This record gives sequence, C-alpha cells and structure tokens, in this order.
Amino acid sequence: MPAYATGVVGTRGVRLAEEQIYRISGGKVSGGVGGTGKKASEVGVSAFGEMSLRDAKRYNQFWDDVVSGKSVNQRMGLDDMNLKTVGKQPYKFSQYDPDPAKKVWGSGKNSHLTEWNQIIGKLKKDGVEVVMKENGTMGYSPKTDFRAPQLNIDNNASFSALMHEQQHYLDDLADGFRGMETLFDEQFRIRTEFNAYMREIKLAEEAGNKELARKLYENFLRERNNILGK
Repeated sequence: MPAYATGVVGTRGVRLAEEQIYRISGGKVSGGVGGTGKKASEVGVSAFGEMSLRDAKRYNQFWDDVVSGKSVNQRMGLDDMNLKTVGKQPYKFSQYDPDPAKKVWGSGKNSHLTEWNQIIGKLKKDGVEVVMKENGTMGYSPKTDFRAPQLNIDNNASFSALMHEQQHYLDDLADGFRGMETLFDEQFRIRTEFNAYMREIKLAEEAGNKELARKLYENFLRERNNILGK
C-alpha cells in the first residue's frame, strides 16, 4: 500500500494518515496551532499534533526510509558501524592435521621406541594383523568371521596415533567382535572415537601441552560430526 493512501484504519492507518497530513502541507507549518503562539516557521502539524521543524524533518525522513524499503538497521545506521558480534558464535576449527602429536614429538619409533615395540608386539600376539604404511594411512578394521582384526599405521606416525588405533582394537575386543555391523552403529562409533582420542588427550595433558590436547579434541569433534553426517 502506498504511503500516501487514504481511508485507512488501525495503528498503521494512523501512521499513514499522519504522513499524508504532513506531506500534503509540504512540510509547511501553520501559525497559532493549538494556541501556542509560536511562529509559523517554528511549528509543524501532524496527525498527533504539533512538532518542531527539526522533529518534522526527522519524521519525514523516517517515512521516506520506510517507503524505500530500508531495514531497521539501515535506518539506524547500524550497517555502517563496525559492531562486534556478541552471543554464541560457531566454533572455528584450526587447520586439520590427522596426527598433530607428530609435530610435537615426531615419529613414535624415535620418541617412544620401547613403548612402540611393546604395543606392536602385543597386537600381533593377540592375532591382530598390523600393516605398516608409508603414505600416512591409519585406521582399524574390525574382526569378522572371515578376517582377523587389522590395524593400519603409518611407519612414521606418532606414538599417540598408535595408541589411538590400539584403543579401537581394545574397544572391538570388549564389545565382543561384532564385526562390520559396528560400522552402522553411530553410538558405538562415537563412543569408541571418544575413547581413542581421550587416550591421546591424556598423554598430551600429562606432558603439559594444552594446545595439542585442544587440537586432538577438535579432531574428535570432526570425527563425531562426520559420523552424524554434519
């Protein structure tokens, strides 16, 4: 509806009628309105009564902005201000690193040689097929009726990453080796990823490296979101 419409009722109708009255007068004023005795150059008339020329100018500008479709923020000039956003903000992840502990401690064979060999030896003794990779691939494949559990680890991975994959085997063992059905069990996958990352995070915290612990927790959140399809 045009801002100059007539014959309107209700709150909005009062506003439009007020605007019509003021615009019909062209912003001109009438003397002696309401018995104030003010000069014609000082007093304006609207549907709500008298107003100063300063207020009349602001009033007309307001309706010009409304008619032109300006938003509240635009009318208040907030879009031109460099305001800081407050309230809850989306979390900003740091750059992804599948093995952040490696940048801190290097290869597990160098930083924790004895512990590295102990874990590899125990896994093999338990019948786990340990596959050493040279391309950064790491992961655990659950035991099935036709295949032994398989653990893939990069030859230069951190000791922390090896602990992570070992934990997946331990959780698979504790769950009774349910096989490939665990891949479709979202709650199981999230829980076991949490267990694996918590072993890494505990190691980082014991070393006093909070930044590494934070990055590892971010990796858990990424894994969880991926499982949930987010």
